[in-house]
Amino acid sequence: MIYAVADENGHEVKWEPKVITCLEAYERLNRNRKLAGECILIPAAYDFDDEKVRVFKFALCKNDALLLQAKDGEHVLYRVQKLSRGEIQLCPDLSATIQRTSQTKWNRINQVDNLRKWNCRPVFVSATGRIRKI
Repeated sequence: MIYAVADENGHEVKWEPKVITCLEAYERLNRNRKLAGECILIPAAYDFDDEKVRVFKFALCKNDALLLQAKDGEHVLYRVQKLSRGEIQLCPDLSATIQRTSQTKWNRINQVDNLRKWNCRPVFVSATGRIRKI
């Protein structure tokens, strides 16, 4: 789960992650099934125990598609290959996997705030290849 930390003026300062287990995600979904409307993974108030102002941005899981903006302004499509507490491993959209020797700062994210700097947006890719922002 990706959160934006806001300053006193409400501007995003950085992004922070909150890693939850599959069991916890299913428990949160199950609690929300009683609510009217679509069942979604709602962030919990107890995710962080400090007083920073945070805004929920999006949740990530394996095989999600992300659109990143390169320095030249071009948008690049990646797929989440692997998630852990310390890193997010991305894979180019046309590759099935990425070898350890091919890892770069663009596909091995050690700090979630880099996703903010690269204007990261989760997207949906249809079977025909059409990209739609979520």
